[in-house]
Amino acid sequence: MISPPAVQAARVPAAVTVAQREEVVDALCAHFANGDLTMSELERRLESAFRARSVLDVHSLVADLHPLAPDKFESIAALQIAPSSSVPPRGVLIAVCGASERSGGWIVPRQMKVFFAAGGVSLDLTSARLGPGVTEIEVSGMAGAAEIFVPPGVRVEAVGTAFMGSFEANAGDPGAPREDQPVLRISGFVMWGGVEVSLKSPKKKMLRRFDKALRAARRLTPGTAPNSSPEL
Repeated sequence: MISPPAVQAARVPAAVTVAQREEVVDALCAHFANGDLTMSELERRLESAFRARSVLDVHSLVADLHPLAPDKFESIAALQIAPSSSVPPRGVLIAVCGASERSGGWIVPRQMKVFFAAGGVSLDLTSARLGPGVTEIEVSGMAGAAEIFVPPGVRVEAVGTAFMGSFEANAGDPGAPREDQPVLRISGFVMWGGVEVSLKSPKKKMLRRFDKALRAARRLTPGTAPNSSPEL
């Protein structure tokens, strides 16, 4: 006997959505960062995740993994974005013959000026919230240094100049930009001093593994061949 159409439809597993697929991919990357999966296991599950057609199929890829503690997952989760309406328009941080520091939970102004003279500035954005779009930080100074620490998930554009010094950026998301992704644009001029932009986290090893897993995920597509794997 042929089942009625309604009964047949009920037996068909629900199709997986883009958001559900991305949620599982993020979870797999987090488990790899936590040491629960080897690189080969991660690659195999990522390929299966992009091939999965149903919610049941995609969820089965994490069913055998223990849930991650919220604090551990949050430490490698995407940056929290502040609503545009709550972002201050301007801010300033100055150090003259001394040191100035800004850290902790705060909302980074849309435009911020940093100045040092015979001093040092530390700008820690790892627990801060950035608004969507471009946030500009202009650094100027002499005979000193400015350190800027950024969390993962932020795209960094460094266009500064240094005379007898350095202006370096060793952080930033190298993937294709997303529509809502924060962009940190750092510019300015320093003399006899330095500016360094770097990634900072209490779990740097985990973040490096998470970034490696994300890059592997981004290189895979639903059409990836079964025996292919990303080169890392």
